[in-house]
Amino acid sequence: MKESSQNLLQLIICFGISLGVLFYSVDFLDAQAAKQIAHEIKHRDWNIGKDNTHWHLTWWGLSYYADKQGLKQLAINQTIPKKGDIISVHNIEELVKDLKMHRELDLELLETVNVGDGFPLRTTWNYYSGRTPMEHNQGPRVSILVYKVR
Repeated sequence: MKESSQNLLQLIICFGISLGVLFYSVDFLDAQAAKQIAHEIKHRDWNIGKDNTHWHLTWWGLSYYADKQGLKQLAINQTIPKKGDIISVHNIEELVKDLKMHRELDLELLETVNVGDGFPLRTTWNYYSGRTPMEHNQGPRVSILVYKVR
């Protein structure tokens, strides 16, 4: 094999490894942020009654960590939250829009909870099913809108 071909092969291998490390690192940061924010929203004092439920309407890894914290997954067309319940919604346009379509829910926004870091990339919300796996990170890595049902 010629030296130039061998150098090109080594360059391609190094690029592939570097790209893999980058994707892993960004996905890891996203997972850590999801884990942290799920813990935060579970352990904040929302003044929730003993008979009320803390629901979550979240996506992918955040849904996993919210379940592990003991929050209940909100199935919008199957579950009707009652007065005093808390609903934590992943601040993704599609999920917020789905929740707000249900006008029978009288919601009061209590707080927006954010977790972020200084790394300039994030995985897109459709990382595992879309064509664009990463984007520039503008703002918090994860954002949750916390509502109380009135």
